[in-house]
Amino acid sequence: MAVTRPILAIFLPLLIFISSCGDDSPTGHGGGKIDFDFPNAIGMLWKYQVYDSLSQTTDTVWFSITDTITIGSNEIFTERREKHFADSSFSWQYLQFRGDTLEIFDDTIGVQANERIVFPLELGNSWTGPISIGDTSTVTLVGQIQVPAARFSNGARIDRSWNLDFEGGGNWSQTWVAPGVGVVYRYRRSQFNDGGGITVTTNEVWELIEYDLTTFGLHQFPNQVGAEWVYEQIDSALAGPDSFTVEFDTVTVTIVDSGQFESGDSYTLWQFVSKHGTDTQFVVTGVERLSFKHDTTGYPFFDLHYDFPLAVGRTWGLEFIVSLPEVLDKEAVLTPVQHFASCFHTRMGGGLFNDYWSEEDWLVPGVGIVKSRRWQFGFIPWMNRTRTLINYHLAN
Repeated sequence: MAVTRPILAIFLPLLIFISSCGDDSPTGHGGGKIDFDFPNAIGMLWKYQVYDSLSQTTDTVWFSITDTITIGSNEIFTERREKHFADSSFSWQYLQFRGDTLEIFDDTIGVQANERIVFPLELGNSWTGPISIGDTSTVTLVGQIQVPAARFSNGARIDRSWNLDFEGGGNWSQTWVAPGVGVVYRYRRSQFNDGGGITVTTNEVWELIEYDLTTFGLHQFPNQVGAEWVYEQIDSALAGPDSFTVEFDTVTVTIVDSGQFESGDSYTLWQFVSKHGTDTQFVVTGVERLSFKHDTTGYPFFDLHYDFPLAVGRTWGLEFIVSLPEVLDKEAVLTPVQHFASCFHTRMGGGLFNDYWSEEDWLVPGVGIVKSRRWQFGFIPWMNRTRTLINYHLAN
């Protein structure tokens, strides 16, 4: 007994603390199990509110699925980009599904995984983790979990502990997983004993505040002959040193033809009609790429293009004078024709010498561009133009 009392004195309060943390969270008991249903397609986005009780600060962290990577013949990993807004830092994680098991890697593929989740998530199920022999996870609750994003009625709570020692040090977490959504809540605590007592190094609560599982592949961008979009256009032009003129117009964009260049690239011909006349552009499709070209040859410094699938944090193209094209966010856009709840907000730019341009677009799967904002300055005519969708018709 003289040997076990000090150990109990250290671990009993800690076990009480960990258990009470879960009881204080807005959860309810239920039953059943969660089968394998963990979304991980390119373009999906999760946003979390992270409270750190040690620094008493709250941060916003995004997780975005940005790519897939294949190693060898059948080792497929999903790339997940992590963004912390407090310090504008970025990092990457990699997810791999092996049968009924999800392995999560930090930063590097091919080394030891950092976390493991084994499905189905059923009350009482447990498994060993990848970190150490003492890395254990157990499903301790199945039922309701309330977070800012939503109330989920069939979540599962996983209690995990790893790298424990006999002096009170180690790591503990409680993670709620909801089917079809993923991780919706997480509490994590890390501490060690430096000889003078317990020092807590991590004490965080993660709560899902928003998620958008919409994906956008090239096949979801309407590009058939007969499709038509009508935009309200507002253009501010520099009229003098301290004055501007604002012009309103209606621009109708119609796909009027399709064909193939001698190079073998397929194209559609887009016609732009406004009160100033008619203009055309070639829209060229390649392997997961859509390019707007003013003529048959194209000019990379001034041509607009997107690489699919679109995903927040994903970049593409070549960096010239301006930053790489990228997807900034997924946002709601209200237009006269419709409220679009999930729009991929992109930004890109280009130019040469003293001619520069920058453009932001909001794209919706199955609809196309619903809003656009373009700036041009330099030798080319100065422009500050916004287009907002007011009507559209898609070809069958």
